[in-house]
Order: sequence, then structure tokens, then C-alpha cells
Amino acid sequence: MKHRWFAWFAVMTTLLVVGDREFRSEAAPTAESFLRPGKPLDIHILGRDCRWEVTYPGRDGVLATADDIIAGNRLQLPAGTSVRLHLHSADFVYSFALPELNLREIAVPDMTFTLSVSAQPTGNLTLRGGEMCGDRRNELSGTVVVSSPTAWNTWLHQHRNGHD
Repeated sequence: MKHRWFAWFAVMTTLLVVGDREFRSEAAPTAESFLRPGKPLDIHILGRDCRWEVTYPGRDGVLATADDIIAGNRLQLPAGTSVRLHLHSADFVYSFALPELNLREIAVPDMTFTLSVSAQPTGNLTLRGGEMCGDRRNELSGTVVVSSPTAWNTWLHQHRNGHD
């Protein structure tokens, strides 16, 4: 009789613990992380027709694969994460600058330049951009949003699912 009580207690405790975990996971789902611990995040930025085309790696964490996420003229960075920005151009010579981080580079057709970034505080940074042969610079300038890694993952999930 003593063993039956212990077996019943063990089964009920296990069901309560497992049931509690399942309930919590349904009540507060967490987005799959697109960040790989210990590895820098690679983001491809292409200047094309006086706009920036920003491409983030998808689930596999690798750029230039079928699951990449393209976010148009929008740059979002996860705070405290090492990021490599790969700059390239499809048509003109573009300038790309993040003045608050003292970073400047150019994007040139048939060449790729890489900037290493690690934006620490959350908030907004200024993006100064321009193309060397026209007057549409305002379309290349904007705001870079630096958010917590959790908020960044959530934003990328929403963008992947068609919300922006």
C-alpha cells in the first residue's frame, strides 16, 4: 500500500509540473531567436534606385539563402549584439553614415564593404545617406532603431509574417 501511494504521488507531481510548463508556454509564447549566441549578426544593405534594401538572415542565420527577410528601407539593430553590415550597390556610389557611432562607408557596385557595429543603448540613431550622382539624398537618410534583442526578434518575426 505504501508503494502505491508513492507511485500515485510521483505521477500526480509529474503531471502537475508538466501541465504547469505546458500552460505557461501557451500563455506566453516566445519568438524563436534569429540571433546566434557568440556569432555576429550579418545584415546585407544594398543601395538601389536611391533606397536602401536591408536583408536580414532568416531561421538558418545565414545570408543569401531562401529564408532571408528583406525589410526595405529600414534598419533595425539588436542592442548589445555584434553586427556586421555588408554594404553594396546595384547602380550608383552611395554614402552610408551612422554619426552617433562615428561610422562612415561607401557602397559601390561590384564591391562589398563591411562595417562592424555594436550599438549598446536602445533608442534611435541617425542614418545619413546619399548617392554621388543625384539629388535624392533624403530618401537614403533616416532613423536606425536599436532595440533589445527580444524586441528585435519580435519585430523580425512580425516582418517575416507580413506586418511592418
